Amino acid sequence: MRIGQAARLTGLSHKAIRHYDGLGLLPGLRRDASYRDFSAADVDRLRLIAHGRSLGFSLEDIAAMLGEVDKAALACPAPAPMAALIRARLDDIDREQAALARQQRRLEQALHHVTARAAASA
Repeated sequence: MRIGQAARLTGLSHKAIRHYDGLGLLPGLRRDASYRDFSAADVDRLRLIAHGRSLGFSLEDIAAMLGEVDKAALACPAPAPMAALIRARLDDIDREQAALARQQRRLEQALHHVTARAAASA
């Protein structure tokens, strides 16, 4: 299939697909003259990339995970490096949530202070 159909099936833009291909994230992609020829496996890989991006993983992390997926397909052991990447992303999210909770508390305190001053002066 051509890039347009791959884009429709994955929800990715043509530009994003070309970018991922340029980064080497689609190593098995066939070329027919100057056109990319996407297989069902390529579309699955693009969906995996899109899913990883939606979870907040960097393209570097996704490349590492795809490498582990490729290794697992050959050997079938549990991919410990992939689990470590996922744990690291969960740790990042925990830190981000804690920072947002602190910011929320400061904003609530500021709002309370402002509304108390407004009530006092009324």
